[in-house]
Amino acid sequence: MNKLKEIIMSYATSFNPSEEQKKIAEERLKICAKCEFWVQSTMQDYCSKCGCLTSFKVFSPLGSNACPEKKWTN
Repeated sequence: MNKLKEIIMSYATSFNPSEEQKKIAEERLKICAKCEFWVQSTMQDYCSKCGCLTSFKVFSPLGSNACPEKKWTN
């Protein structure tokens, strides 16, 4: 899957996630919040490793492979 397709799919899912997707996104965001590459900004939080906005990245269809540091388990 190319990066643009992943971003679009993550963004779309974030607007109407299933209960399972919400649960996974919450778990991923907890991991991101503890990561040394996570940047909290007044505008939007993001990953400084891949540059993605974490509020959308946590809905990535790539599963654990979406995290550039391989910290996600699902």
